[in-house]
Amino acid sequence: MEFMTRELWDALIIGIIIIGLILAFLRLRADLTRPTDDDQQGD
Repeated sequence: MEFMTRELWDALIIGIIIIGLILAFLRLRADLTRPTDDDQQGD
């Protein structure tokens, strides 16, 4: 595995962290923008 240099390994780790942060942000935004039970009291 000579192609796995330190720079490539660091870039891989940083890429995984960025993807995780993006997914966490999207999930948090979806949870905060969904309608709550209080909004559905019109029944």
